[in-house]
Amino acid sequence: MEKVDVIINVYGKPYQTLCTLKSLTEHCGSHIDMIYFINERDSLFHDDSMWLARCFPNIDPYIPPENHGFEPRKEKEYYDDKIHRWCIKYQYGVEKSDKKYVFITHNDVLYTGDIIGDMLFQIGDSVGIGQIGQCWNCPANKANVCDGNKMENYRPTYEEILGIMDVYKTARTSIENVDKEYPMPLPECRLNEFACLINREITVKETWPNRDSPLFGTLNGKHGVDMGCEWFRSMVLKGYKFKDYDIYKTSQHGYFSPINCGLMAQKDEDLYRQCETAANYYYLEHYDS
Repeated sequence: MEKVDVIINVYGKPYQTLCTLKSLTEHCGSHIDMIYFINERDSLFHDDSMWLARCFPNIDPYIPPENHGFEPRKEKEYYDDKIHRWCIKYQYGVEKSDKKYVFITHNDVLYTGDIIGDMLFQIGDSVGIGQIGQCWNCPANKANVCDGNKMENYRPTYEEILGIMDVYKTARTSIENVDKEYPMPLPECRLNEFACLINREITVKETWPNRDSPLFGTLNGKHGVDMGCEWFRSMVLKGYKFKDYDIYKTSQHGYFSPINCGLMAQKDEDLYRQCETAANYYYLEHYDS
């Protein structure tokens, strides 16, 4: 059976993280070798999570020397030094792993089935498998002309995108983000990193400092509006394929949040504590025996 390594970036949320890893190993443990546990240098609401590294025998913990947060990415030359590269989300695990594939997860996902086994079975010749696109934010999806399944074959002209964006306005996508020569992938297109499997060997070969594609976890950029958009765009334009996958068959992102949005819990401490309490109860009920 093929083994993969898991990469998880942790910013607070210790009990949600614990439930994420417990449920993932419960359903997918036979596929997992190492877990690269990357703990952010800053602690969300002073909530330490490093104690979790002692809860699993196969964890490799790492604390980056800097916290890049949501700063726009710097230029390629900055990442010639691996210490700077390893400050980018997930990159420590990408470079430390020796597996063909790595599974990347957020720390607020509850797994309900063998998502890794299913993704390994379906990935084929694709460089990544997972939910494609933040389509809920994209004008082309609102116009009903594109989604994660259609993206690969959707080839609009720049003028067509201008027309769509004039009718279907969104908060994050502006025409300045759209490339005139190659409009696709659009700014919201990406492989959503909250639960995805990527071909690590191809990714390392194509990304900084080996070649010219941005790192998987880089943020923002000229033609992207979120983490991984520039990596995804670069890989697509090089001809690599991605497979859209319904992650909700085997997982639930933001499971412990009443509004199903993990990011909001990072901004609202009351909501954060509510999510952590729910995760603690879930852990005690399902795993504390």
